Amino acid sequence: DENECYEVFVRMQDENRNTLLPREFLPAAEKAGLMTAVDRWVIAHSIKAVTQQRREGKPTVLFINLSSASLKDEKLLPWLRDILKAAKAEPNSLVIEVSENVASSNLKSLKMLFEGLAQLHVKLAIDHFGVAANYANLLKHSGAHYLKLDASIVTALSSSQDAQEKVNEISALAVADQKKLVANAVEDPHTLATIYSTGIDYIQGYFLQEPTPVMDYDFSSMG
Repeated sequence: DENECYEVFVRMQDENRNTLLPREFLPAAEKAGLMTAVDRWVIAHSIKAVTQQRREGKPTVLFINLSSASLKDEKLLPWLRDILKAAKAEPNSLVIEVSENVASSNLKSLKMLFEGLAQLHVKLAIDHFGVAANYANLLKHSGAHYLKLDASIVTALSSSQDAQEKVNEISALAVADQKKLVANAVEDPHTLATIYSTGIDYIQGYFLQEPTPVMDYDFSSMG
């Protein structure tokens, strides 16, 4: 891929400027009904960042997580259309991610999101994929361009024959449906070595690089 792909992670600073992880503040945001506001803040800042990257000659693509609240938000797509236009952003620089659990529980909303994103030339990914009992059905009907394997499957690849067989099965389904497969949570060289024998298209994880405030990974090192 000629693009430089990153996933967007959100962090929060407390009053002492200590960094808080999502598990420490997102549950409160969900309880307070603020997740659509959080998602829009993340998307807006992501569009600004990826536009700047491309102005500097770096063909960057950002994967952005979406909450279940935003998936069901009918105002999200018109807002996204307007902000993309205002920023003069290249739409194909964004991929919206929805977790498998949320997608499986909201198939109607997922279909509407996919159709709306397609009109904006923004792609869709299903995250934490391969855990739900109906993942094959979701793969067929989601319209997603990318399938990001759940970390539990990826971390078991180097030691579990069952995990390897599941990945091979998902890979075959993905190829037949022209979807790209992403191995998330690649944390050690043993997992990476096992991945090379599968049909996985992309790899992601701390073994490559831990999250940083800047997009400075040397993608040429993987050539």
